[in-house]
Amino acid sequence: MGENIQITQERISIDYDGEALSNHEMSLEEFANSLLAFKSLAERTNAIINGKDKPIYIKIKGSVNEGSVSIDLLAQWIGPVVPFVKPIVFQTIKEFFNYLKFLAGQPFVKKEAKKDENGVVNMHVTNQSGQVTIVAQNIINMSGSQSIKSDTGRFFAPLESTVEKIKCGTKESIEGDNPEVLALSTDKNSYIPTPDEQIDESTSQCTLELVTINFDGKTTGWRFYDEENDAEFSSSISDANFLESVKNKQLDFLAGDRITAEMTTTKAMVSQRKKTSRNITKVFSRLRGDEVVVFG
Repeated sequence: MGENIQITQERISIDYDGEALSNHEMSLEEFANSLLAFKSLAERTNAIINGKDKPIYIKIKGSVNEGSVSIDLLAQWIGPVVPFVKPIVFQTIKEFFNYLKFLAGQPFVKKEAKKDENGVVNMHVTNQSGQVTIVAQNIINMSGSQSIKSDTGRFFAPLESTVEKIKCGTKESIEGDNPEVLALSTDKNSYIPTPDEQIDESTSQCTLELVTINFDGKTTGWRFYDEENDAEFSSSISDANFLESVKNKQLDFLAGDRITAEMTTTKAMVSQRKKTSRNITKVFSRLRGDEVVVFG
């Protein structure tokens, strides 16, 4: 199997520029949060382009330019499925950033699907100024994702403090002062969503005690206790196989039963209040004392 392993790569350079960075110094927290947001954005974009079964790995290489802090990122896809991967994640992100700048934080006026001379369908979008740009459907899909918009906002957050410009592109384009993406602090509203639009989404594997069970096998009506974090909460379940087993009485439950599962937690601002919602996407097993029932 090892002989068939292949590696496909894509590169991007990111440059944080501003007078406050003249000594190549930038807040570690600000820098780290921005890059982690970009990593999350790349992972979500990769899932749209290549699917969740073809993970992307991001590596980092630092460098400095006069008056700025620069970073080089390398994306890798490793495995026998690599020939089926489209290494255009960073390119798509750059196109998405430029699309946001084109909209300038405002909704589009018109959106129309048209075929080009090769029969490829693209979207012709008109902004509030009457200008028209042509983008792929993936860009429209990304602009409709609150998670992607939130990642984008966190990536560009330094524009609200010490950074005057964020540049993205090839290393050559940035060093030649002709970056593929140029975001200015004066344009920050194009990239950073309002508080009500920002969300924080994370996925983790956990062990949960069943408190309330929906014996009808419905998505809602479940309540759990997380012993590790000493928290009790409601969560929906979207694992169709598990719900079907519950509905058909193929599983029985007793007080104290636990499950191991993958759960997505979403934190969003709704009417200036933080709201947390949870969804269990996969149930791996049911635990009862020393007994373990594993689900397919």
